[in-house]
Amino acid sequence: MNFKEKKVALWRLFLLSASAGAVDMGYAVEGAYVVPLMVASGLSLTLSTVLISLSPIMGMLFQGFIGTISDKCNCSWGRRRPFIVLFSLTAVLGFGAAPYCFYFHNLGLHYLVIIGVVVCVFLSDFSIGALLLPTRAYLLDVVPVSQSKTGNFIFSVAIGAGAASGYGLGAVDWSNIPSLGLNANVVNQTKIVYGITTVTLFIAMLCTIASVKEQNPSLLTSQEKQINAETDTLLVSTIGETSFPTSSGNLCKTLTESTIGILKFAYYMSYNMWFLWLMSALAMAADFAFTFSFSTFVGLAVYEGDSSSPEGSESYDLYTKGVRMGSLGLAIATVCCSVMSLILDYITRWIRLKTVLLITIAAFVCALGLLTYCRELYQVYILAAMYGPFFATVTSVPYALIPMYEKSGTLFRKEWTNRPPMVEGVAVATLNTAIFAGQIIASLVIGPVVDAVGDVNYFMIIPCFFAALSFLVTLPVKSES
Repeated sequence: MNFKEKKVALWRLFLLSASAGAVDMGYAVEGAYVVPLMVASGLSLTLSTVLISLSPIMGMLFQGFIGTISDKCNCSWGRRRPFIVLFSLTAVLGFGAAPYCFYFHNLGLHYLVIIGVVVCVFLSDFSIGALLLPTRAYLLDVVPVSQSKTGNFIFSVAIGAGAASGYGLGAVDWSNIPSLGLNANVVNQTKIVYGITTVTLFIAMLCTIASVKEQNPSLLTSQEKQINAETDTLLVSTIGETSFPTSSGNLCKTLTESTIGILKFAYYMSYNMWFLWLMSALAMAADFAFTFSFSTFVGLAVYEGDSSSPEGSESYDLYTKGVRMGSLGLAIATVCCSVMSLILDYITRWIRLKTVLLITIAAFVCALGLLTYCRELYQVYILAAMYGPFFATVTSVPYALIPMYEKSGTLFRKEWTNRPPMVEGVAVATLNTAIFAGQIIASLVIGPVVDAVGDVNYFMIIPCFFAALSFLVTLPVKSES
């Protein structure tokens, strides 16, 4: 029996998806605390958000490269597990060390606090972003086609559960637990929240790599290698050498070739795909601008706290409480996202994908606009819940349209000679770059603008602006009919 035809036990699929849940738990924790943590280190809001853009810039550059060297790895562990271990451990290092960089304050080395926090934030953010790629590839490698729907469903459930857990952790006031002996401030909160995330990432790594054994790539038959190579194109374009690139010259060549593969696809893809990419980039800019600033917005606007006040003061305590309550709001929104993901398939049986996409974006735009006026916490939570359907659709509908465009012959605007036999993988990799582009745009805009105008409402106005643009860009996108 072919290695990939073996059925995988249900409990093993849950173990396999553990790292996916840990990844989104990490993203959720970052979304709630990364900006407050960087501001607490002594950085301005502008510089904090600008520095956050370093990680997605690297992610965009190395998106295809990581996938390609993973495809060609000949390690006896398998092709994916070495990279799952690598990126899990670097994420553990980033999350685990970040809150303890503040001990340099006691030594009078304030500049080391800033350097340490920036390095740890970059390491954790880049690592969890990179970790998702080999984890998804691992699922495709070891799960037979007959179980792919079940495997992807469990994978999605793990992602939703991880995100909700991360935001939920941020909402807990850990200073109320006497045995911990912590003061109510952002740094002490992150010691617990980041600590739990660190342990979760490590345990999830062990669960994932122990879930289903990968076949040693060197033992694969030529036929199995061909089958796996075709499967890999569903993730990234595998262009270039067929051996694992061990020298620095081959590494550079592989990076160049994987990047060229994405650029070639971008050149030939249709105007529909360009509008779809632009919509995704703007929607992701709205997403990151909202999630990275929502907890800060609640602390400053709803609770009227002050992050620059002395620790222990009433205004600082209000700000800290607001950050926690903002994290709880994001947890509620994530639950709404999971519910939307579960029912989206049924909704699209009656309503076109494009129509669903436009409705959810429009609802999110209206909610963001109202958030600039509403100051009651229950109102803020109700409006923030609109983020769930928005995120569920903008991260799934564009990918669902790709095979439809391919089937109808509208994926490309002109003939592409010598194109790969399967282009869906290159299309997905190209569309994935919109995620990084959106994060870069949001990081470079939100901090400088809010600092310049001095109005906390711009924490919501900026994502509202990006979401409105994504709505307008979606209008000319061809429907699936």
